Amino acid sequence: APTELLSYVSAFTSRARLGVAVLLTGVGSPVHFARSLNTLDHLCGGRLDIGLGAGEATECERYGLDVETRGQRFDETVRIMKRLWTEKVVTFEGAVHTVRGAGLRPPTVQQPHPPLYFGGRVPAARRRAVELGDGFIGAGATSTRDFAQHVQHLRGLLAAAGRPPGSF
Repeated sequence: APTELLSYVSAFTSRARLGVAVLLTGVGSPVHFARSLNTLDHLCGGRLDIGLGAGEATECERYGLDVETRGQRFDETVRIMKRLWTEKVVTFEGAVHTVRGAGLRPPTVQQPHPPLYFGGRVPAARRRAVELGDGFIGAGATSTRDFAQHVQHLRGLLAAAGRPPGSF
């Protein structure tokens, strides 16, 4: 698994930032992901960059998850993780996830939390990146021409959200 591999690599590096593109956070427990990534942030001394993605429909099917709630599950997972990293005790009642009285200690090394970069090719992935993330990494199979169009779309979303491009 990527987090275990990055934990191993962190023991042999001291300056390089560490990350993977992308973790499919919508297929597991948000509390588990938040705890694992918090541990990794500590092991690498705050050099963690987190790439997140909702995953393809086939990946949801492999895990026995409802494809129709994929986006909602992903959004709730990210919101819960961010709250766990920034609040002492979290209770969350969503359409997909429920968390009661969860907390993480110690807090992440990077404050308010490690940077979150979102992957994907669809407009909803770019909307999520602007709304919930710190950057966008696209999708590996995207052509240069399509990625350039995605960047233009992102710039429009950032402007509409009042976010300066340098903050993303």
